[in-house]
Amino acid sequence: VAENTTMIYIQKAFTLLALIHNFGSLTYGAKICKPVDQCSCNLEGEGEVSLHAIDQRNSPLFPDIPQSSGSTFLISYNPCTTFTKEDNCNNVLACQYASGDPTQTFPLAKPATRVFTYDETNQQVVFTYTATSSDLAKRTFNVGLKCDKTVEKPSTSGILEAPTNTYTMTLTHKCACPGVCASDAPASDSGKNLSVGSLLCILLVVFVIIYLIGGILFLKYYKKEEGSDVIPHREFWTDFPSKVKDGFKFTVSKVRKKDEYESI
Repeated sequence: VAENTTMIYIQKAFTLLALIHNFGSLTYGAKICKPVDQCSCNLEGEGEVSLHAIDQRNSPLFPDIPQSSGSTFLISYNPCTTFTKEDNCNNVLACQYASGDPTQTFPLAKPATRVFTYDETNQQVVFTYTATSSDLAKRTFNVGLKCDKTVEKPSTSGILEAPTNTYTMTLTHKCACPGVCASDAPASDSGKNLSVGSLLCILLVVFVIIYLIGGILFLKYYKKEEGSDVIPHREFWTDFPSKVKDGFKFTVSKVRKKDEYESI
């Protein structure tokens, strides 16, 4: 009896070790796609998966995608650049809406919620988004990236809702393959978003810096000036505040006189 009990304990111990080993394989063997930017990630050991090359700047890449059969709702999706559709879908990457009814519009994907994972079963990277709409319902949107190096034009087979408020689509394109479109990702879009006023301010700051440094060096080493005399146009800048004050007083006096004439 003692020997049988010992054998049972040994078998249970080996079973427990096997379970721990399998759990460790599942936990640590899963691939990780580390974020690079808002729509690309680096799949460890394989390369970067980037959707910048197929992103649309002015409209969704996939407009009016039909949902499961029997549904009247459509979904629009763009991988990188946000868009706005009606009031409820403002600055989103995916929007759900009823055909012909603008009041039935719900956000599906907010950029800040994006999570990159790897689906071991289908061997593909998955972009997952969430969004909470005005009806307080939280929706989840999964985009599986199916790698096919022969596909030049991105395509999707539609969207499946399962379970409720969880939507899944598959995007097929060569850019879903690691390393294929990594070089197409723009280094930075910050310069494209600068307004004319911002550019003028930058140019003004650069001009002032060059003016001060260049003027000081010229006066100090060429003109041999010292002390406060190395400041470019020192007399002008010394008198500048008083001249501004005089100009302000002159303008105010003219406005007051005009008001007095009009009252008479």
